[in-house]
Amino acid sequence: MPPPTPYSPDDSHLSPASLNFLATPEGITLRTRILALLAGRPHRKLTVADIAALRKSTSPDHLHAALTLCQLQPKAAQKFPSLHDAAGFVFATPEALEQATDELLAAHKATRFAPALLPDTHIIDYCSGIGGDSLPLANIAPLTAIDLSPARTTCLRLNAQSLPPKHPLTIQSTDITTHSLSTIHHSLFHIDPARRHAGRRSHQYADLLPAPDFLATLISHHPGGAIKLSPAVDFDSLPGARGEIPSHLELLSHNGAVLQAVLYTGSLAAQFPPNTRTATLLSPTAPPFSFTHQAQVSQSLTPLPQPGDYLYELDGALTRAQLAAPFANIHNLTPLTPDAGYLSSPRLLHHPALTPFQVTALLPYHEKKILAHLRA
Repeated sequence: MPPPTPYSPDDSHLSPASLNFLATPEGITLRTRILALLAGRPHRKLTVADIAALRKSTSPDHLHAALTLCQLQPKAAQKFPSLHDAAGFVFATPEALEQATDELLAAHKATRFAPALLPDTHIIDYCSGIGGDSLPLANIAPLTAIDLSPARTTCLRLNAQSLPPKHPLTIQSTDITTHSLSTIHHSLFHIDPARRHAGRRSHQYADLLPAPDFLATLISHHPGGAIKLSPAVDFDSLPGARGEIPSHLELLSHNGAVLQAVLYTGSLAAQFPPNTRTATLLSPTAPPFSFTHQAQVSQSLTPLPQPGDYLYELDGALTRAQLAAPFANIHNLTPLTPDAGYLSSPRLLHHPALTPFQVTALLPYHEKKILAHLRA
């Protein structure tokens, strides 16, 4: 296996100076001009003539920054609608935008910090990026955001100017592994480690950057915190998996897509019953739904003599968290698959975690006959 390489954020050659320029009157004029051109071009791509005309009025660095960020705006508006509505523009680097927690998930995670807050609580957001988690957390307590990349901390500062949080926000650009840990009394932490190994994305806890030994130091230094993880991470490899420290795992889905796992430690884990996991379903059109229970692997399945009138697909957060079987038991649903991701029932059940399908016919598995039936 190749040795781990030091983490180097890819900021697409965007400098703090060029990002700051985009917030000046001249920069706003430039980006407004580019956004208008993009809106009128097929596939939102500028022509060679467009770019040649733009080069006559600005420097190459400023034009590169403006073009890069303007291309990002549709995706940025999708991830951060409130920020985009407030300013009409989100500051981000392409990689940081891809990695950032979206607005809905970040707001939910901030509610998990609320029960652990004391009057003097301060939150440290390590590896803060462009502020996807920092800004919602700074709405509930004073916060220090730290990131290795000066370009990303510049984006965070500019985004915070567009949508100021309720509490003081301090921003630092430094390597957290060489930075002295906070001495602020009762500081909680959040961290979004890079999930890279030998230049490739990895789902292994051992491959996180900063490395697990540094994460263990964070956990021991702070009374409570949250580690953002890939939902594909090996749960048995996480701190607290064998009960050595208080911890709690939550799987988050957004509109049915499982996007994130969060490991809560210390005082943040204490708000949940011991030896449980949580699956939370988030949607912009419905209140959050959370299910907390002891994880359980489905038992071997007994073939149903007759499937029920309704088939249900269960939200992937419950399946991934190994909470499908207890959820099925509570709602009197019969698992049809080993992971209990598909369930059956004789009755129609309306539930945010279930997508129902009515069973209209039972056919032997024969592809041509099934296709003929569907066409008919």
